[in-house]
This record gives sequence, C-alpha cells and structure tokens, in this order.
Amino acid sequence: ADDGSIIPPSQFVPVYEARNVLQHLDQHVLDMVLEDLKTLYAQGLSVNASVNFSRSTLLNPDFAHCFTEKCRACGVPPSAITVEVTETISNIEREALRELLDRMRQTGLKLSLDDFGTEYSNLSILTDVPFDEVKFDKSLVDNICTSGRSQIVLGRLMQMCRQLQQSRTVAEGIEDAG
Repeated sequence: ADDGSIIPPSQFVPVYEARNVLQHLDQHVLDMVLEDLKTLYAQGLSVNASVNFSRSTLLNPDFAHCFTEKCRACGVPPSAITVEVTETISNIEREALRELLDRMRQTGLKLSLDDFGTEYSNLSILTDVPFDEVKFDKSLVDNICTSGRSQIVLGRLMQMCRQLQQSRTVAEGIEDAG
C-alpha cells in the first residue's frame, strides 16, 4: 500500500483473477526467483526456493514445459523449485489433477500442498497425489500450545502424512517465542 503496509493476497488475488492477469504475475515472480537462484548458484551456493502459483497458471497445458525451459535457460535445476499448490486445486477432476501434477513432477520439481486444513479440507487430495511437503494452515497451529484438541488433530495429521510417505510437514504461523 502507499503507506507501506502489507496487503494480504486475499485482498489482491481475487482482483487479479477477475482481470485475468494473475498468470502474468505468476510468470514474473518465477522469472525473479530463477534470476535470484541463478545469481546464488554463480556464487557457489546451492539453494532451493518455493513458489506459489495460481490455479489458472497451473492449469495452463504448457506450464510444465515452460517451467522446464525457464529453468534450463537460467541454469537452475527444476528440483531446486518447490511448487506450492493450495487445496483449491482439488476442485479439479481427480484424473485431470493427477495428470497435471504427474506432468509437473516429471520435470523434477517438488510439490507442496500449501495451507492444508483451511475451510473444508479435502483429505482425498492426500490419497491422490504424493506431495513432497504438506504445509498445515496457521488456523490448525494457532492454539497448539493451549489446546489439547488442536494437539491431537495436528498430531494425527502429521502421523497420517508420515504414513503416506510425505517427506516433510510444516506448521505455518508459528511466530511466537513461547
């Protein structure tokens, strides 16, 4: 904002979606991330990055190919990028979703299920897609220190992800020192 305050994605993403420009923003962010990784790689640092993409970008049939080409042009291996997708992607027909994410995985990039546990969580997405990472939404973590119920739910979800061989679980929104 003009006053220097942060504008949350929930306020600008719907506007960009309505104007059909979100894919351009996604591509710009990817270009910036790849350029930064290219610079870091040139300095001898081998780092990874996570990038969120909108559903409209992911549904572009050329996404995986364009992604791979951009990585190649920058000298960054696709495996250095984790693509974060939200549960809303589960609204896509199951077979189409599997094909889409399989195509992405074949490029070498990693997949992360972001904001898991928001609104009406779709547990079936965990049965359909082998995510490399599941990021639990802040709403599941907020009361973890004071609520036994929250501890049980989050604990069981983490156990379930381990049993499904998800390689990593992340709890979002842990900003308190206590």
